[in-house]
Amino acid sequence: MRTPRNRKFVVVAVTLAAALGLGAAACGSDSKQAETRQPSKNATKVPAAKGPNDAVMTVAQATPQKPAATALAAVTTYLDAEIAGRFEDSFALLSAKDRDGIGSADAWRDLHSSSPRVTYYSVASKANAPVVTETTFEPRVDETVGVIPGSAAITWTTVSEGGGFTINRAKTEVAAHYPDPSLTAAGVTDWLKQITADDPPVGYLGSIVGQPDLPPKLAKAKGAFTPGEPIELSDWSTPEVVTNAFGPEAGVWARIVHVDGPIAFDAVLAPFGNQWVVVGVVAT
Repeated sequence: MRTPRNRKFVVVAVTLAAALGLGAAACGSDSKQAETRQPSKNATKVPAAKGPNDAVMTVAQATPQKPAATALAAVTTYLDAEIAGRFEDSFALLSAKDRDGIGSADAWRDLHSSSPRVTYYSVASKANAPVVTETTFEPRVDETVGVIPGSAAITWTTVSEGGGFTINRAKTEVAAHYPDPSLTAAGVTDWLKQITADDPPVGYLGSIVGQPDLPPKLAKAKGAFTPGEPIELSDWSTPEVVTNAFGPEAGVWARIVHVDGPIAFDAVLAPFGNQWVVVGVVAT
C-alpha cells in the first residue's frame, strides 16, 4: 500500500529485535548468537591442579536478573540504563529467554556497536494498558545495519517472572517514524549541491550503490536538475540494486526519485532522522 504523502511515514509494527538492529542484520538469530558467543572477558582462569584434591575452580560472576516492580518501571528503568550506557543494568531487565539467547552482559554490550542508541523517550500510554513510549535514537544509514530511524513508537511486551517484570524483546513492537516522502526532492537537491561543492555528504558516508562513478559526472554537468515524485522500491525496475546492498528490509524504507536534467537519473533515498539522503544513483 502506498504511503499517503501528507503525513509522516510509519512502518507497521515489527519486532524490537528486527526493527532496532538487534536481529539477523546485526547479530543473527538467538541460536546463532549462542554458537558464536565468545567467553566472557571477565572469566577467571582455572588454576592448574596442585594435587589430587587441590583443583580450584573460580567462575565469573554472572549479571543477575533484576525484575522491576511494575511493567512501567521495567520499561523506564531499561530505557534510562540504555541512555546512560549502563548496559549491565539494561541486560538485568531482559527476560530469561532473551538473556539465554544473548548469553552475557558482555555480549549484550558488544551488540550495541551496531544497535540503536536511545537518546530520549516519553511514556505515551495510559495506566493499566500496555506500556507505549515515543523513543528517539541516533539515526544511522549504512550497509551494515541498514536504517536506524530517528524515532519510533514502541509498544513494550513485559513478562512476569522472578517476582517482578522484565522486557520481552521478541514480542515488543516498534513503529518507526520516517520523514514525509514529499521531502525526498529536497534530499536530492541537497545532495546535488553537496557533490557539486565537493562537500562531505550528510547522513550516508558509505559507497553510492548502483553506479558509483555517476556522481562526479553529475557534479560537472551544466544545467538544472528537477526531481520528480517518489515511488516505492517495489515499483522500481531494478530493486535488487538496493536490496543486494542493504538487504530485503530496504523495501520498507527506500524511495526512488527520477531526476530530469542534463543527465537523467534515478536517485535512491533512505531516511536519516527527519530528512532523506541519497544512497544510490542509476542513469536512465
